[in-house]
Amino acid sequence: MSVFTRLLAVSDDSNRGKQALRKAVQLANASHADLTLLRVKTPKYQGIGQWLQQKIHSTPSVSQQREKRPFYPSRELDICLKHCQARDLPTAILTELNQTHYDLLLVEHHSYSALQCELGHTYDWQLLQRVPLPVMFVSDMPWEQQGSMLAALELDEDTEDHAHFNHRLLQQANEFADLLQQKLHLLNCYQQADISMAFDEQLPGCRSQQENQWQKLQQAAKLLALSEEQLHLSCGLPDHVVPEAAHKWHSNIVIMGAAEHRGLLSELKGHASEQMLNQLECDVLALKPSCPLLH
Repeated sequence: MSVFTRLLAVSDDSNRGKQALRKAVQLANASHADLTLLRVKTPKYQGIGQWLQQKIHSTPSVSQQREKRPFYPSRELDICLKHCQARDLPTAILTELNQTHYDLLLVEHHSYSALQCELGHTYDWQLLQRVPLPVMFVSDMPWEQQGSMLAALELDEDTEDHAHFNHRLLQQANEFADLLQQKLHLLNCYQQADISMAFDEQLPGCRSQQENQWQKLQQAAKLLALSEEQLHLSCGLPDHVVPEAAHKWHSNIVIMGAAEHRGLLSELKGHASEQMLNQLECDVLALKPSCPLLH
């Protein structure tokens, strides 16, 4: 039984939304979930004056919502169609979430330039930080049958809350892989304790740290009874290692944690998550912590 039973798929006026809707229907079919399709119409701003007006008037302006329940004779799905107008996608999504309960959000996977990521937070980053439920960023790449799914773990933090979050992430990743008939892989990225050691793996201490990380990964994987072929360890920054690993193993979906920390640590880790999300070409499922201390 899937943990996701009420899905919200959101699309704007771009053509990439069609793939997101197709995958939403596919996921709803597999999980026997209720599905709501929200089509958002955003204004087309022209010139600096209208851009400034958008920034000044930040209150939600969602309007003209209407619902239809079409009949699909070949699908046993409860599908609700909604249309709305809003100044941007995050505003429409947050307004809808305040009105109706969902347990998974599906949105289009956008691609941003490095300059956009550096100058300000993208819509995807806003959804990672502000939306309280899991978010699935859907790309235009179709899911391969009997493909692979990659779960990126952070095992350096030893707090009880983080261990609980990792435990739940692994459980949901395993259930999601079974649901979509994908082979689950686990990846742990770690950093050298001393940056001077990163240039020479033969120096004392490097191997012991690698063995320690491998032991942590094996311990985490015991919950799922995965083979060693499904466990992967890499030294490097996640925003570089995870996209390379996903491309190497032709992953359909990357599962990762998001919005676990607040304050300065949130800014640092959030920036890394934003960079990693922007580089990934496949779908990304970002899971959020349920523990109140982590919100």
